[in-house]
Amino acid sequence: MESKRPRSIQQLEQALREKTREAGVLHRISESISSTLDLEAVLRHIVEVVVEVTKAEACLLYLLSESREELILRASKNPHPKLIGRITIGLGEGITGWVARERTRVVIPSNASDDPRFKFFHNLPEDRYQAFVSVPIMAKKEVVGVINVQHKRPRRYRPDELTLLSTIANQVGGAIENARLYEEMKRKALQLDTLSQVSETVASNRLIEDIFQLIVAMTAQMMNSKICSIMLLDPPTGELRIVATQSLSEQYRRKPNLKVGQSISGRALQERRPIIVPDVTGEREYMYPEIAKKE
Repeated sequence: MESKRPRSIQQLEQALREKTREAGVLHRISESISSTLDLEAVLRHIVEVVVEVTKAEACLLYLLSESREELILRASKNPHPKLIGRITIGLGEGITGWVARERTRVVIPSNASDDPRFKFFHNLPEDRYQAFVSVPIMAKKEVVGVINVQHKRPRRYRPDELTLLSTIANQVGGAIENARLYEEMKRKALQLDTLSQVSETVASNRLIEDIFQLIVAMTAQMMNSKICSIMLLDPPTGELRIVATQSLSEQYRRKPNLKVGQSISGRALQERRPIIVPDVTGEREYMYPEIAKKE
């Protein structure tokens, strides 16, 4: 009995240290995310804390889209400015999509890419990392996102690390939802303000060119877009021409006119319906990918 006692004390001390560490981490997160409703700032801080706690060499944070049909990469430890907001994973697709659909954690100590659920993104170096942990982010018993932690070499994750990671994911879910709701409210307020200003402008005696220019400027601001333009059909030629744009690129302003059915804008007119393209630089139908890349 005497020989077992010191070991028991050591175990208790270790458990106490783990709980103290966990409480400290959660307190820091709580203080940080409660001080702002800026969603991007909240997501960045979550990634920073997770990386610090797990000593991860990669941490990717995905949020569920408004349609709840796919996950969108929103934050990362490694800088991926061109991929944030563009990489999407369907619900149930890959390990990340599986975790979101099943609402359960996945832990792979080594050879993560050998898992049959793994999905490759060839533009992500993290695909080749060995160890992988994926944890669902929950808010009000609903999945709102997924946190992925990766290490280059095989790693056997300790139970306390996994518990803390799951606890963090559960704690930040509410903060993420609050920040998203705040962003939605701001967007709706901006939409109402934009519509009001456009209505006032249209009702005024200003030149139609000025009205078009105001509309593209307001739409670009509301959509947080670098390029917005209005194209009108010229009946004699049957071509679409740019009549207003807020793009500063002279090359963009001088783009050739489009025939009906040509490129994305021409097809939208021909089919009389909106067409959504996530990335025109990779769209074969789009006629000016080089101009888009420069913008």
